Order: sequence, then C-alpha cells, then structure tokens
Amino acid sequence: MINNKTTNSTKTSGQKNYSAKLDSLREILSIPITGKKFLVESEINEILVAINPGFIRGELSLNGVLESAIPGWTKQDTANNHPINDNINNIVNLLKSNKKTMKKTNSRSHNAHALKIRQLIEFNGYSDPATDSDRRVRKAWDEIKHTGLEFSMNHDFLGTLAPHTNLDFAITQSRATSEDRDKIVDLFHAFYQEGEKMQKPPIGIWLLDENGNKKLFLCFGNHRGRSHSYAQKAGYESIGCVLIFGNDLSLEDRKQLAFRLSVISNEDTVDMTKKETDDDIIHQMKTATNLELAKDPTGPLSTEEGQMAYGEKFLIDFKPNYSKPRFKTKRRALVSLAFSSNNGQVIPASDAEDDSLTLTWQQFFPKAFWDPKQEGLVKQWRINDNDTAFGSRVLRFWDKQPDTERVSKSVWLTVRIGENGRPPTSIKSIQSRQRKFLKKLKQNNKSKRRMSAGFPIIDRVIFERQVREMEAVAYERNPQTNDFDEVGK
Repeated sequence: MINNKTTNSTKTSGQKNYSAKLDSLREILSIPITGKKFLVESEINEILVAINPGFIRGELSLNGVLESAIPGWTKQDTANNHPINDNINNIVNLLKSNKKTMKKTNSRSHNAHALKIRQLIEFNGYSDPATDSDRRVRKAWDEIKHTGLEFSMNHDFLGTLAPHTNLDFAITQSRATSEDRDKIVDLFHAFYQEGEKMQKPPIGIWLLDENGNKKLFLCFGNHRGRSHSYAQKAGYESIGCVLIFGNDLSLEDRKQLAFRLSVISNEDTVDMTKKETDDDIIHQMKTATNLELAKDPTGPLSTEEGQMAYGEKFLIDFKPNYSKPRFKTKRRALVSLAFSSNNGQVIPASDAEDDSLTLTWQQFFPKAFWDPKQEGLVKQWRINDNDTAFGSRVLRFWDKQPDTERVSKSVWLTVRIGENGRPPTSIKSIQSRQRKFLKKLKQNNKSKRRMSAGFPIIDRVIFERQVREMEAVAYERNPQTNDFDEVGK
C-alpha cells in the first residue's frame, strides 16, 4: 500500500510539474499547446520563430541556436519526433533568456536600423515615411519601424508580386475590388514615359505562397507597385522601389500586422483617394475574422454567431463612425450580410502580367495555355458576362474578316461575372448568371444563320474564381449536341 501511494504521489507530482512547464510554454509563445507527449508541427514552427525570428519554414539555416541549446534538436523538421518532457525545460529557459536579452538590445538596434532606412529613402529622393504629409503613412511607419525593415531599389515587381489569386492577397488589400487598371496604366506612362518621379515607396511584406516561395504583398501603394510590374512586362527595367517590413516577425505576426496596415491605408483622411464603400468594410471584416479563425479553427469563431460577434467588435474598434449608437442598425446589417452563408469574399481579377490564368486553364486542359495576343487558329478573349458588350465584340471580330475568309473560328473565353467596379458577392447570383451566360452561348452556337455567315463559335469557357468560397469552373462544347459539358480538373 505504501509503495502504491508513493508511486501515485510521484506520478501526480510529475503531472503537475509537466503541466506547469506547459503553462510556461503557452505563456511565452501565446499559442495553444496541446499537452500531448509530442510537439506537433505548428507548435514547433512557433518555437523556431520565437527562438530565431529570422526563421522561415523551408529554410535550413537556424544559426546554430537550436542545435546547441536543445539536445537532440536537428535542422530537419521535427514534428512528432521529440517528447516534450525531454526538452521542455531547455525550450522554456531558452525562450525566457531570449526575451530578456532581446528586450535590452533590440530597442537600440531597431532604432538605429530604422533611422538608416529613413536616410536611405530620403537620399534616393523619396518622402521620409516618419514625417510624411499623409497621416496614414506616418501611422504605418510607427507600426513597422521595429519589425525588421529592408529598402529595395530597382525592385523586381514582376517576379515577386503576389498574384490576386493567392488567398492571402485579401490580407493586404482593404478594397473589395483591389485596384483600378486604368490608374496602373496611367502611372506606368507617368513614371516610365513622361519622367515623373514616384514620391513615396510602396510598403509591403514578404509572405509565402502555397509552394513555400516568398512573395511580396503590398499594403500601401498597390497601384504604384503594379505599374512597375506592368512596365517590366512591357520590356522596361524596373525603376521602382519598395519598403519591406516584418522580416523579424513570425509568419502569423506578419499577417496580423499586414492586415492592420491595410486597414490604416483605408482610414478616412484628407489624403484619401477614394471613399470607403460598404463592400470594402465587409471585405475587411471578413478578412479580420478569417485571420482570427486561423489561430483557433475550433474556437468561438468557428460558429456563425461567433463570427458575427467578432465582426461587430471589429466595426466598433476600427470604424469609429459605426461605433456610434445611431449606426447600430447599419452595423448589424453589415455584419449580417458579411457572414451570410450565401455571401462570398471577392477575389480581385488577376493581372494580365501574371501567369495565373494559364495555370487555371491547365488545371482543366493540361495542354492549353492562355495568351490572347497569339495569332493562331484559336482566339482567346477575356470578358465579363455583359451580353451587349460580348455581342459587340463578336460582331467587330466578324466584321474585320474579309468576305472570303469568313469561316467560323474557334474562340476560348475566360469569363468574370459582373463589372470590375462592383463585382457580385452573392454565390447564388454568380451561379445563376453563369448558367444564363452559358445558355446564351449555346443559342449562338446552334444558330445556323450565324454559322453559315462565319460567326465565331465558342468551344471552351472558364468562369474565373472570383470569391473565396467558389472555385473556377470550366465547360467545353460538345460537337454532337452543341451543349456545354462541364470539365473536371
């Protein structure tokens, strides 16, 4: 009996000690720790970043810190390999030690580095973000100046800018419709053909794409950055620059800070270029909720009620006008619309400069590629579902053909539902308009009069992915029936 009591007492004491260690780890990292015998991959990634802020998953160099500090720890992924009981003391002590020393030294080194970046920006003829006339830029600088900065001149925007189809794109863009294509082209002409100097560097952050590659996401100056990408696509060497922040932060912290900056960029000031719309606010509300939900997928925000409560809190905290009592009804209406199961979050139309449309086409037609400029047997058009505009384009194409060459040419369409200025967010509406457009195409294809006159025939159609909650969908004409059959990936 005595032995059993001793054994049980020792076991209970060990469990308490183990639990205390886990609590210490949770407190330092501010993330959930499962308490299982093995560290899981997400926990290890957080630990790696906390010990070495420069760590990015997929890179092997950890500066030797982990190997010397934690017995048995290697440079390879260590998920499910190391029992917490063996290493938790070393992990906790190392993290505590790092926090103390980093607190003392980081402030001095960050201030010196931030000053150097400011001087570099001014030396190259751009506005100092710390003293910029735009309050939003000054506010953004205060948020980022101690996060690990770099200033890149003659930056390769074409090779590094994240495509609109990346699901993290919404984090750094506060507008539901993202950008104005005409404005991008105007800036290209100003910077590259008229010699006008860009006044302020765009501000962005490195995040990882689905393949683990670093991509640049712009929180400020998206049009400016895209104009340099446009220029590079046209054959110019980039003369653009960019201020990049967040290099010393974990991936999760980068996303949170990037979103805060995107909200700041849309604050109502005298410098604001375009008034914020309800769609913009809904877009931001959903992005904020998705970021929180990613931290704890089974937590309070996993329910519609939890998301609506968080969405209303976001409006009160970040949109001062909506915190006023008289806006309560409007606030509730926006929240209800944002988190309706039928309401999707807009994905902006992809750039002509990136290859995302080719990748989309090859998901459905592996040997196809997207290049509307090619002069081959197949014509490729990117359009929206406006019947009148589409009909005019078909007629113009037909009218340009000499009478002797008027034979029905094959056309492939990439279609986006709605106008660029105000894309629909209702999933049911998008699906309904896709069906309606296909029906119109089918009628045109079956018209003997049109075929005998040599009008083009639509053989393949892809509807772009334009809300997060839907995927792209493809159809191919069945030559026996002239119906459109859906094509699987």
